[in-house]
Order: sequence, then structure tokens, then C-alpha cells
Amino acid sequence: MKFVALVMTVLLLGTGCVPTQEPVLEVRERSAGELTEASCQEAGGLWEDCGSACRGEDVEVCVDVCVEYCECESDVQCPEGFACGEFIDDVGVCIAL
Repeated sequence: MKFVALVMTVLLLGTGCVPTQEPVLEVRERSAGELTEASCQEAGGLWEDCGSACRGEDVEVCVDVCVEYCECESDVQCPEGFACGEFIDDVGVCIAL
């Protein structure tokens, strides 16, 4: 009985950590009204294609992942449908209304 439990444990632990397939990277089309580099720059904002995922968060540890956003100082630097908010040192980001 102990042997069966040991074999089952080894099988469960051994197979639980092995990836079964390669990760798939998703490329997503942007829909109308979404923030893009072009719409950000046309409005006068500054596009950041690899900003911090923890921008504005009070955390000790942050995941190392790039997040796109449009930096702004006022609403006029954001495309239609977006407003400037979440300010840090007088620089905000365009946020969907």
C-alpha cells in the first residue's frame, strides 16, 4: 500500500510541473477608439511603449512587464475619449473615459 502511494505521489509531482506546449504570444488588433502611438502623438502626448506595469502603485515588488501608455500634462494631450489622470510629478497618462 505504501508503495502504491509513493508511486502515485511521484507520478503526480513529476507530471504536474512539465509544460505540455509552448506558450503562445497573442497579437491583438486595436479597435477604433483605442489608444495608439499615432493617436497619442497626434493629440500632443508622449507615447511610452515600455512603461512600468506598476506606475502609480505603492508596491514593494513589481512585475517586470512593459505596459504601453500615453503620457500627458493635461486633457488636451489625450485623444478623443481619453482624459489625463493618474499624475506622478505633474505627468499623467491618458485614461479611457
